[in-house]
Amino acid sequence: MDQDRVLGILTRSDLLVALTGKTRGSRGVVMRRDFLTADASEMLEGIFQRLEQCNCHTLPVLQHGRLAGW
Repeated sequence: MDQDRVLGILTRSDLLVALTGKTRGSRGVVMRRDFLTADASEMLEGIFQRLEQCNCHTLPVLQHGRLAGW
């Protein structure tokens, strides 16, 4: 996070890989900077489809461009 802007996400699987020592660096290196988001006003069906597409278990939820939840 940079104030109210999401810079990246750190998934459980990415964290586990980092902890095994197969990657080196700080969380900034390990976190995904290319990620999908959801808007707080969206219907869940579309959000679920995007979750399947990105093969991840979480999406930052934004409201008016600011983080509203996960």
